[in-house]
Amino acid sequence: MNAVAKTIPTNFEQKEDSGHRRAEVLADRIEEGAALLAAFAEQLSEAEWAMPVSATDRRPIGVIVHHVASVYPLEIGAARAIASGKAVTEVTWEAIADLNAKHALEQAATSKADTLELLRRNSLHCRARLHRCRVRPGGPVLT
Repeated sequence: MNAVAKTIPTNFEQKEDSGHRRAEVLADRIEEGAALLAAFAEQLSEAEWAMPVSATDRRPIGVIVHHVASVYPLEIGAARAIASGKAVTEVTWEAIADLNAKHALEQAATSKADTLELLRRNSLHCRARLHRCRVRPGGPVLT
């Protein structure tokens, strides 16, 4: 095989490249979202950090930010399970509501500094996990 032929990717390699590119794009979006959330949270006063999100959701803004930071590993775990073909039946609206209520109680006094560190750490962990996978149009395929 000549040198030119060796540099032309096969159709399979192109698909693999495309899957890795989609994973990179997803990782970039997650990292960008985490950075935007961190920038928003950093500018909040202590009073705003403790303010309820809305009249119907009484969780403080800080608890919501902590929630986002803490669910990255859960979402990656669910994606891995789905990608491997496993049914994810334990994720119901009731289970999510229970998880949110428990989280709100446990993190009611969460500090901004600790939450921002968790957000940074978990989003970077999520990015690293996505680096090790390729994403097909229908969802992730972990390698």
